Amino acid sequence: MAEETTAVRAGIGPARLYGRLVGAEVRSTAEYPASFLIGVLTSGALMMLDLVAVLAVFGNVDALAGWTLTDALVLYGMAQTSFALADLFVGHLDDLPAWIRSGRLDTLLLRPRRVLFQVLAGDVDLRSLGKLLQGVVVLVVALAGAGVEWTPARVALLAVALPAGAVIYASVWVVTTSITFWLVDSREVSAAFTYGGRQFATYPLGIYGEWVRHLARLVVPLAFTAYYPTVGLLGREDPLGAPAALAWAGPGVALAAVLVAAVVWRTGVRSYRSVGA
Repeated sequence: MAEETTAVRAGIGPARLYGRLVGAEVRSTAEYPASFLIGVLTSGALMMLDLVAVLAVFGNVDALAGWTLTDALVLYGMAQTSFALADLFVGHLDDLPAWIRSGRLDTLLLRPRRVLFQVLAGDVDLRSLGKLLQGVVVLVVALAGAGVEWTPARVALLAVALPAGAVIYASVWVVTTSITFWLVDSREVSAAFTYGGRQFATYPLGIYGEWVRHLARLVVPLAFTAYYPTVGLLGREDPLGAPAALAWAGPGVALAAVLVAAVVWRTGVRSYRSVGA
């Protein structure tokens, strides 16, 4: 964090400072290329288990809630790619309970930067690139197999849906991790909505009960990370009868999710009384 302190004194903005810190992480990782490569390959291989599960399901049925295997692989690719992007930049929020117990968070409160920025800029797990690569490969192959007719609108939809989905996942990560300020250790709760949310989003919404579908639309908006954008990309009607415009709702939902996450995080920080209180 010495570079951060120097940057603050020099009046460097948050974006530039974040770039410097990520650059330092990249340089540090480059010192051990073999370890980095093994980590990337391992993270990608672990995500293959989710893909195997999808293939196993469709090995026993021709369609699931009106979705073919090819359609489901597009859905999987969308969900996995968006999640991996979020994991790359905010996944280390899982370490917040340890920061609180060790008192490390207290030192961040004394610095002239927002706590969330310091936590997010403090570490970027580049091994998550393996998850991202796996998701992108599956998505590209699945889109080719689905025979999507590419129009400017569909290209734009793909371009906005993936980052919007990542922001939604990241916001869910921030909200569920913020519970740590009250419960001290919320890793299980957070994992249920983040990693569990990724698995939820890799399957068609129609296989879940009605109350779960409402939850994924209105409370924890995981349906907008992959399901609705995938319906739009495939150019099909939603089997559940949702309007086609929901395919484009991702950016708006992401903005709302960010605002909620900011309020919850700020409330948590204000309620924090340090390990010595």
